[in-house]
Amino acid sequence: MATSAILFTALGAGIVGAAATPATFAALGKEQRGAKMQALNLTEAQRAQFEALRNEAKALRAKAKDSQDRSALREDFKSLKERAQSILTPEQKAKLEAMRAEARTKRLDRMDEKLGLSDAQRAQMERLMETKRAQFEALRKNEAISDEDRRAEFKAMAERYRSEFQNLLTEAQRKQMEEARSKLRDRIRERMGQRRGEGRGERQSTPPARPTSLHI
Repeated sequence: MATSAILFTALGAGIVGAAATPATFAALGKEQRGAKMQALNLTEAQRAQFEALRNEAKALRAKAKDSQDRSALREDFKSLKERAQSILTPEQKAKLEAMRAEARTKRLDRMDEKLGLSDAQRAQMERLMETKRAQFEALRKNEAISDEDRRAEFKAMAERYRSEFQNLLTEAQRKQMEEARSKLRDRIRERMGQRRGEGRGERQSTPPARPTSLHI
């Protein structure tokens, strides 16, 4: 995960991020997320701090594969997020929040363009997105439930959100939406297949690296 990606993940991607999978984000490309983070004008010191957090996050993900203490791991990741937030200045945080709001508006604009939303539909969707975003954030911060229950509730909330969203559309709009989703899934699978093929080609063409000594 690049420096810009850990910043994006650590500070939260909103309701869409909560419901999307890591593979989907990867397939949609790091470039777009990186461009957004470029707008924050991180200093060299900030970039170095995020790089250090990236390495810690990588170690935690490796540890998570074998660890049974999910509560402790959650606290570790929570600490990483808090430290990531503390790296940004108040101005950068405000700018990031403004970019999130702009992104939500642009998503609705694209949806409006493709589906021809009525003014009433758009207003209802704006309220739904804001309500669900607040609910996801509240659940994320809830310390009174277990990780297993939290994951189950996140999944249930995402399903309820999709259902409520679908109910705001007409039958014709729902059909258009499903066709668009099908095309997106096809593009994602195609991109992921291309990347796996590129990775295999690199491994086959690159000779094994010689062991190197580490100087501390």
